[in-house]
Amino acid sequence: MPCSLWRNAELMADLVVPFPTPQSDTVCGMLRVAERFTDISELVQSRMRIFPGAVFIHHFTDENQAPAKTVTLCPMSVEQPRGVPSAEQFELRNDQGEPMALDSIWIRRIEVPEGAGAFPDACHAVGLSGSCWMIIAGREREHPPGEV
Repeated sequence: MPCSLWRNAELMADLVVPFPTPQSDTVCGMLRVAERFTDISELVQSRMRIFPGAVFIHHFTDENQAPAKTVTLCPMSVEQPRGVPSAEQFELRNDQGEPMALDSIWIRRIEVPEGAGAFPDACHAVGLSGSCWMIIAGREREHPPGEV
């Protein structure tokens, strides 16, 4: 499934090496990043449905790459926005440019191995080598009562 990663109406990356997934609402693969993809750290962006408005939050998966900000926690009023500001939220768009309904996006660096094989060959064919970006995105699954 061809798709692209966007933030604040700017193209951040294209999915160029898709991986097969068992669910139709899951996207996984290697990204070819745009030049503006410079302030991205390894992260997970999740929609938190337990909060009003189902806000997005970020979890940085590498503490060394998390933004160096000091955050002071304080009570919030009902009027204050919660979660990641919309300008910083990521979204995947399908090949028609339409946003895909996803609940989480995981972005991380992986090493493309040298040599031959299905994975390195697919990456090398589109110009990816060395340290590259991978994405996994999907929808939260509804489970029937009593099933985990």
